[in-house]
Amino acid sequence: MHSVPIAAGHDCDDLTWLARRIAAGELVPVVGRRYGAAEVGRAHAELGSGGTCGARIIDHRDAPAL
Repeated sequence: MHSVPIAAGHDCDDLTWLARRIAAGELVPVVGRRYGAAEVGRAHAELGSGGTCGARIIDHRDAPAL
């Protein structure tokens, strides 16, 4: 197995294609770093630092309800 970077824009067709490949098991998402909701500032600061193997995810599950 090898890694292949894939960039899907906001186009519905791109995201549908990507979701179908993941659902079929043809692609496996890789998360390089996960941030909590309280770390949004850190996530933005590190965005331009490069060196990421995998997506950066901001997990909102621990965020306080509005």
